[in-house]
Amino acid sequence: LARTAGFCMGVRRAMGIADEASRSGRPPVRTNGPLIHNNQVTDLLAARGVRVADDSDPREGTMIIRAHGIPPGERDALEDSGVTVIDASCPHVIRSQKRILEASQAGRAVVLVGDLDHPEVRSLAGHAGTPVYIIQTLDQAQGLNPTQDFIIIAQTTFEQEKYDEICRLMQQRFPSCTVYDSICSATELRQAEAREIAAAADAFVVVGGKHSANTRRLAAIGRSSGRRTFHIESADELRPEDFEGMQVVGLTAGASTPGWMTQQVMDRLESFSSWHPRWMLRRLARIGARTRMTTAFGAAGLCYAVMMLLGVSPVPLAAVGSIALYVFVAYAFNRREAPGGDAWSVAMVDRFFQEHARVLYACCLAGMMGSLFLAWRVGPGMLVLIGIASLASILYGVRVLPWAFRYQRLRDLPASKDIFVAAAWALVLVGASAIVSERALRAESLVGVGVMIFLITLAKRILLDMRDIESDHLIGMETLPVLIGHKRSVVLVHAANLLCLVLLAVLATAGLVSTFAYGFALIPFYGIAALHLLEKGRGAGEVSRQLVMDGQLWFAGVVALVWALQ
Repeated sequence: LARTAGFCMGVRRAMGIADEASRSGRPPVRTNGPLIHNNQVTDLLAARGVRVADDSDPREGTMIIRAHGIPPGERDALEDSGVTVIDASCPHVIRSQKRILEASQAGRAVVLVGDLDHPEVRSLAGHAGTPVYIIQTLDQAQGLNPTQDFIIIAQTTFEQEKYDEICRLMQQRFPSCTVYDSICSATELRQAEAREIAAAADAFVVVGGKHSANTRRLAAIGRSSGRRTFHIESADELRPEDFEGMQVVGLTAGASTPGWMTQQVMDRLESFSSWHPRWMLRRLARIGARTRMTTAFGAAGLCYAVMMLLGVSPVPLAAVGSIALYVFVAYAFNRREAPGGDAWSVAMVDRFFQEHARVLYACCLAGMMGSLFLAWRVGPGMLVLIGIASLASILYGVRVLPWAFRYQRLRDLPASKDIFVAAAWALVLVGASAIVSERALRAESLVGVGVMIFLITLAKRILLDMRDIESDHLIGMETLPVLIGHKRSVVLVHAANLLCLVLLAVLATAGLVSTFAYGFALIPFYGIAALHLLEKGRGAGEVSRQLVMDGQLWFAGVVALVWALQ
């Protein structure tokens, strides 16, 4: 899987603007043409009330200028018609528009390298007040003879190698011309990676709209490498017989392709694999991650570490097991109804729960019974704690207000998934420690450790939500990353882990926690390392990202166990 596969910055920005407009824009909310070149995403936006404008539509409400931009004349006509105009043009396109406008004002012509009928090219050409020559091949460049000084600029998604060849030829013929490197760096990286992956694979799959220029170029790169190339819009287009005898399949996606579509394709490709041990392990890992069994086992590890930190000895394994089962049930139960109604398919984990609902319901019931039984074995205090926590997890996803209200459940509140989940982890782990401890624990210790657990799990949740930000935008889930943006989310993750380290140092200095504080300090450092790992694109897939973050909980348990054995 290419690291660069999926939404580019401009598309992600346009999606965010459309999401905000769907909630607060003056209705009806429309886009002047498809917001991005992806039919599935366009359909999902339409389901949320953001439709593509039709010529017969009355000029009212809100009009979103799509990522490709529009000529100035069209924008002026929209504003004069009385609609509220919101510009979702890609910043790279806006920069090219300004360069063309400046060149025209200086009396220079424009040689525009791109697809003649592409909306971005029409947008760029509309900003020129001097002659514009649109070309896309070397032959066209060879036959071009501008009668005045000119600049050369490209469609932001044009193929870099072809553009470089055309520019070299034009500079040889017209040394005074000015060349702008206007191709988006994300496009250049995507194309370079496509060449690298296609060369190393037996087949090459490109996911994205058939009408998307940048996706078509990725497919063309695959074909030029001599590899069998499949340009598809959905996983259903792939057939097992097309990949018989192949060992390695390269996979990438266009800049308008959301990550959940690429994940669906990856799942289908892996389903074609033979029963190889490596494939079986990956399959088990995917099931464990999607059912949140990996999170449940991680909860056992973190619980053990928290009790060690608070000086609970011996650590009752029944209490640890009860909490692990509770975590599994809480996560599984709140996935029983996928968020977003008809848009539930954008989240792979939700699709998994829908397809295996009966089995997971049975597992939830068994897990609940097991959790309560183990809590009963520990004592009445533990039974009450797990009972209250279980009831709270059920109420979190239950509608308590009528349909007329926007927020009918606790889970509908902005950022509730991150804040409530982190608070639940802190209360259950610290509460269990206080109940099972043979000595009375100081309130300062419980509050301090509770705040640390809140910060650790909040940072973990934010990192996971940063993975789902594309689908969350589409289905309207207002998680913290959706509300504050990617950059602020990164800052918040760093701040949460660093604050946890500071608080741990204060607690250790004051003698409010055990000497295991030195080992526990490794857990926030894991969170910081995971952030850098995932930001570099490694482990960015749905399952691998989940496993990396659940690994923090497992790591806590391992560190505590090693410390206890010393």
